[in-house]
Amino acid sequence: MSNKRINTKPHRIRFSHLSTTDDRIQLHPDDHSQTFTVTSDRQLFYRLMHPDCSGSVLQAAKIRLDKQLSGIDHRAGQTNLLSGRLDKFEDELLALQNTTNIESPTKASSLRGAIRQYAPMALLEACWLQSISNATLAHTDTAACLFQIYTNCLGYRPNSIKRVLLYRKVLDDFNIILPETHTHLFALHPGFVDVALNAPLTGLCLAQLPVTFLPEILGFTLAYAFDLSKALRLIELMAQSTAVIPDSLQQYLHNSQNTDTNELALQAIHAFIEQQPAEQQSQFWYRLSLGIALYSDVEGDLVNALQQQSTKIQSVWRDLTHSEEQASTKQTDAGDINFCGNQLNDWFVNEPLVAVKFVKEILNADNPQHQNAEMSRFFSDSSVFEERSLQESEQCQLKQLAERLAALDTDTETEFSDVNNQQTQYEQEVDQNQPGKIKQKPFNKYTSRQLYFELLNLESNPSCLHAGYQFVSKYLRKSQVVMQRIRPAHLRLIEFSHTGFDQQIKTIYQVEASQHREFIAPPKISREAYLWGIEQFAPVLLVDGSWLQNIAKAGNHQHVICRYLLRIYADEIGDGRSDWNHANVYRQLLQSTKIQLPEFTSEEFSQHRGFIDSAFDLPVFFLAISQFPSSFEAETIGLNLAIELSGLGSTYSRLVEELKYWEIDPTIVSLHLSIDNLATGHAALAHDAVVVYLDQILNISGYAEMQKHWQRIWTGYLALQIVPAGFKRALIWNYFKHFIVMRNLNKILSF
Repeated sequence: MSNKRINTKPHRIRFSHLSTTDDRIQLHPDDHSQTFTVTSDRQLFYRLMHPDCSGSVLQAAKIRLDKQLSGIDHRAGQTNLLSGRLDKFEDELLALQNTTNIESPTKASSLRGAIRQYAPMALLEACWLQSISNATLAHTDTAACLFQIYTNCLGYRPNSIKRVLLYRKVLDDFNIILPETHTHLFALHPGFVDVALNAPLTGLCLAQLPVTFLPEILGFTLAYAFDLSKALRLIELMAQSTAVIPDSLQQYLHNSQNTDTNELALQAIHAFIEQQPAEQQSQFWYRLSLGIALYSDVEGDLVNALQQQSTKIQSVWRDLTHSEEQASTKQTDAGDINFCGNQLNDWFVNEPLVAVKFVKEILNADNPQHQNAEMSRFFSDSSVFEERSLQESEQCQLKQLAERLAALDTDTETEFSDVNNQQTQYEQEVDQNQPGKIKQKPFNKYTSRQLYFELLNLESNPSCLHAGYQFVSKYLRKSQVVMQRIRPAHLRLIEFSHTGFDQQIKTIYQVEASQHREFIAPPKISREAYLWGIEQFAPVLLVDGSWLQNIAKAGNHQHVICRYLLRIYADEIGDGRSDWNHANVYRQLLQSTKIQLPEFTSEEFSQHRGFIDSAFDLPVFFLAISQFPSSFEAETIGLNLAIELSGLGSTYSRLVEELKYWEIDPTIVSLHLSIDNLATGHAALAHDAVVVYLDQILNISGYAEMQKHWQRIWTGYLALQIVPAGFKRALIWNYFKHFIVMRNLNKILSF
């Protein structure tokens, strides 16, 4: 943390993030086109809380992280926290844990105020891991361990504590009401000082770039896992000096240390080191130390604000309200002013960092030229002055208070937000010529092969997002066109009702099951043709599950729908076990059949001449639609239903038998047969996700809107028929050419 002090002129309090429309978030309605303007960290926080990816936001996040890490890099002692020796690693972490002691809080310290200011960190706990199991990383042991930490934190795993929900109970018990974390009101909430958002914003920035900053993310996670949280330690000390605290807070503090999290973090480090060449390991340890120091910095900012600034502000308040002069005129004490259910002096005792802003708002309450929508909402539930105006003596005392606060040696709004002040220009740095604008290649200049490579390497190629959006939109429009005339007829759009939907799903399953025929050896397709087909399906199966890769981002993970879809995605990527990861199971199949391919994230893979061009259409659709989980939420739910239903019936069963006949490992097919069942498996979860989603729309927006969303769901469902149609035709043609025509031609030539 920087020691730089930010001075203000006397007799003035600055409220920059609460002032006027100059600080509003500006979002282009077609934000995938990369037009994006931010003017504060709070605005970047708000944008990062929305799951749809934006290239300009991604670059803004990188610029911010680069500046933060550069600041650490130039401070002595911050980058040599670890020796780089595995045999000393755990002891060094324990030693770091013992150095996070902080000063005991003063009697003036406010537990309630600390609970409020810690809320953004607690409600977005482990948010830096939300994209750690994306299509590029999910197959690695490191990502598998980190994914377990993330799902443990969300309470998605057996016997895990839902810590986010537990902290919401803490807030309720302290009578602290906050907007939902994904809302504009939360990002600009006047109840938070800027540094309260610093740690979660840093986490959200890291989550945008899990490949680029993986060593730093590992360090950040280590600091979290080994309880290097100074903010949580301060709250614990405050709680110990408080006579009575709610059970919810006791439970939350008790569950802050988790040995499973420690062990998983260490396993992730070991797995990463095993894959690193020896010459790169020293650089890895250095970057790991940067991540630990980064966590310490962003946590320390809030702790310093709570400890030092709070004490100074309360001191000014006590000096004003307990002087001899005030004692003689108690009847006009400014502390008697009531708003939001408490007297002003209660706010300075319990919420000193917030109370500074209240003084400004009270003094301007009768000024028609002073408009502050955020503070107005904050006061909306009660009368600020309880049906009376400020008396002249009270107004005079408040002005004295404002002047004393402004005259403090440090900026009264937030002494420790110099990170925010240093970075107000990062949005302009995205492109010096066109602020917030990323240069794009026209959609028609991309091939599916190019999009596949760039979407898997998105952090280096953010400009491809616009093309990805257009790619998805093109196929969804095609799905809409054929919706009422597609064959077979049971795939056509119906009017949604629960019974009608259930019957349609049952019909789809019965039609598929009725096509079952007993296997009679030998198969009509040769072993050689099967091996060729296995190679052709590599682009899509090496990104299996990728259509759901962003479903659990911070703005989504508390939604009911997310819980259904995340359960499916967890199974697709192995649920914390890399050997169960579907893409890795396919890698084993390729290895067992001696099919050698370049690394799937490489340009050599996407340009591999052995692939049919259209083999990349479906995986590109999966990768692209996953980058816009909000814009295409309904379509993704429908696509997921189609994928999970495709694993039912006779097709997969017959395929298993034919592969076994040719002594080809059928595990990848058997795996889908076992988990895609209609009773309790993925198909059941996909079905329930549709029903719950539409029930929510019906409850909020009514019947007509529900039918519109149902049409969007079925558009996504039919996309699984439309997108790979070209690939299916190409497979048939190339099979005929290579294995029928050429075989017969060779026979003729052999005579």
